[in-house]
Amino acid sequence: MPTIENGGISADGLTYTFKLRNGLIWSDDVPLTAQDFEYTFKRVLSPDVLAPYASLYSAILGGEEHLLSAEESPDVKAGLRKVVGVSAATENILVITLTDPDPTLLQKLAMAAASPMPQNVIEMYGANWTEPGNYVGNGHRDPPVRRSGLFLRQRPVDVG
Repeated sequence: MPTIENGGISADGLTYTFKLRNGLIWSDDVPLTAQDFEYTFKRVLSPDVLAPYASLYSAILGGEEHLLSAEESPDVKAGLRKVVGVSAATENILVITLTDPDPTLLQKLAMAAASPMPQNVIEMYGANWTEPGNYVGNGHRDPPVRRSGLFLRQRPVDVG
């Protein structure tokens, strides 16, 4: 958890650095990286997605401008997306830069809207990426199987 004391939050409260632990994987055994989180936030803040709770993350540098760019050309939107203040510094380090300090950012990042999304699966299946057979998650359980009820299967993983 980033804090000012451990250097994860800058003294001015504008930069948050997250170090992902090694060995994180998607349910399809593809490594989960900081790039997945970068993609997620830029997608959540996209005016073309209209993600619920997107405005909670508008304190991210360039986030509000990107979110409000629905009427802009694709080229302008792409440019705004590039400057959103979320970047994968390395495979395991994510940096979030804010326009102003946000003392509730860590609580907002704990919400489901900030959960990583698999870019390759979304690009492959589009709006159907969450359908059975398409869904890829990153929890300790296999993707749920939809039937008349819902059940989860435990996925063997060492959480130690």
